[in-house]
Amino acid sequence: MLLLVLVIFGCLTTQGNFEVMKRGEFTCREFFHKQTEPKGLVPDKAARICQTYKNKVHFATMYDRENRIPIYSAYKYESGGPRPYGTWYLEPQLADQTKDKNMMEETKELTEKLKESQAVSEDYKSIYFYDRGHLSPSVHHKDEDSKEATFTLTNVVPQFAALNNGKWGIYESEKMKTFVNENKCAKTYVIVGVTRGDKIKNRINKPSHLWTVACCVDQNERPMKFFGYIAENDKNEVESISLEDLQKKLKEAFNEDVHLFADKCGATFK
Repeated sequence: MLLLVLVIFGCLTTQGNFEVMKRGEFTCREFFHKQTEPKGLVPDKAARICQTYKNKVHFATMYDRENRIPIYSAYKYESGGPRPYGTWYLEPQLADQTKDKNMMEETKELTEKLKESQAVSEDYKSIYFYDRGHLSPSVHHKDEDSKEATFTLTNVVPQFAALNNGKWGIYESEKMKTFVNENKCAKTYVIVGVTRGDKIKNRINKPSHLWTVACCVDQNERPMKFFGYIAENDKNEVESISLEDLQKKLKEAFNEDVHLFADKCGATFK
C-alpha cells in the first residue's frame, strides 16, 4: 500500500513522472477517450510514462524498455505551427526510480548511465534511410512547451525517412487537420503506435509498421467520427484502415485481444 501511495504521489507532483509496471493504469488518463487506456498493448518490460515538461503533462507513452522504443503515444490533438528546434531529452527514472523525475537534456555522462534502459541519440547514428520518427508529433501540439515535450527519445522510433518526410508527414500536417475541421470535433483523441520488427545492432527495435487512430467527439464526449491509418516501415505508402481491422492486425502482432478505444469510439468503423 505504501509503495502504491508513493507511486501515485510521484506522478502527481513531479515534472517527468511515470510508472514502471506491468499491470495497472496510467495516472494521466485524460489523454484517452473515456479515460481508458488501450487493452492488449502492454509489453513485458513496460513503463507507463506521463510525459511532463515544465510541471505539465502533455501526453502519455507506453514504453518498451526491452526493445527501447515506445509502443504507442496518446494525446489530444491541437493544431500547431512549425516544429521547434528540439533538444533531445532522456527519462532518468527508467534506469533508477530514485533519480530525478524531470526530463533531462541528453549529455555524455547521462547517456552512459541510461543507455541500458532506453534509446539514446547514438542509437540513431549510422542507421541509413531511417529517422527519429515522433509518435506524438510536435505539429499536433499547440503551445511551445507541448511541442518541446515531444522531443524525448521515449517518444520516437526508427522510421523510414522517405515515409517520415513523405506520406506520413502529409498525414501529420494535413490529413489530421482536415479530419478535425470537417467533422467539427470538440476534442480528438489520438493514439499513434507501432508493431515491433527486428532489432538494430541488438539495441533498438525497428518497427515493421506504424499506425494511428483518432476518435472525434462532441462537447459531451460523444463519439462522432473515427479514422485510422497504417504504414509499412520500409515504404512511402499510407493506407486507411478500420478500427476493427487494425485491432485484428494488432492482435496477431501482440498475441492478445486489442481494444484501442473505449466503446470502439462509438463503433464508427468507416
